[in-house]
Amino acid sequence: MGEGTVRRAEEIARRAHAGQTDKGGGDYVEHPRRVAGYAAEAAPDAGLREDAQVVGWLHDVVEDTGTSLAELRGIFPERICAAVDAMTKRAGESPERYCARVQGDVVAAIVKRADLRDNTDPARLALLPSEVREWLREKYARTELLLERAAASAEDGVVGEPALRGPRVLGLTVDEQTRCVHYRREVDVVAIRFACCGEYYPCHACHEETAGHPARTWPAESFGEKAILCGVCRSELPISEYLGAASCPRCGTGFNERCSLHRHLYFAG
Repeated sequence: MGEGTVRRAEEIARRAHAGQTDKGGGDYVEHPRRVAGYAAEAAPDAGLREDAQVVGWLHDVVEDTGTSLAELRGIFPERICAAVDAMTKRAGESPERYCARVQGDVVAAIVKRADLRDNTDPARLALLPSEVREWLREKYARTELLLERAAASAEDGVVGEPALRGPRVLGLTVDEQTRCVHYRREVDVVAIRFACCGEYYPCHACHEETAGHPARTWPAESFGEKAILCGVCRSELPISEYLGAASCPRCGTGFNERCSLHRHLYFAG
């Protein structure tokens, strides 16, 4: 490869993203341009630097435009296409699996962190409504945490997606962070252990529809019980600690403040 390969990647990205805008209304192609630059800065040697630039330009073209991986394979070496493929999200894929795949490719891992650097730039976030800013901060912080976990698992010799820690979660879940068919916003990352059966469910509706028995609330004298599961870091929290928390005391992930409206369904008093 050479300088011409980077220019070719830029040309493809500019053509593919033409007319697209980012969340702040800016020209979208400026995002891969910045990511390519950040990735080149972060690459540890000259060989990876060029690959990181190329993938930085291309990292969103398969996921967000009509460009196919097959088209890229007709132009770029397989290692470049493999890194772009690693960064391309699959429908219905869990964040854990996505981050494990990204971390498993050295170039994709460099570019993903460059992507996060640009997406968390305070100047870019300042252009967005406050609620969108907070949602994105939580989303990107969770991605950084999952990448760190995937890297630690790789160092420990664990191949593939890191195994989930902690208790099982029953009910109608849609991902591995305890979201379910009833509550699946970014902040819906809590499961509750029900007093009646000792099993974790994402919500009262999941228990009602799948448990096969009536729910029972936790009495006030049992608020010291660990009955709250953070779906991000898999920590179990005492009820009393959860009731006074806006975010997970262990990993900092924000909780859904509207859960307080349903407190009476889970806890007495």
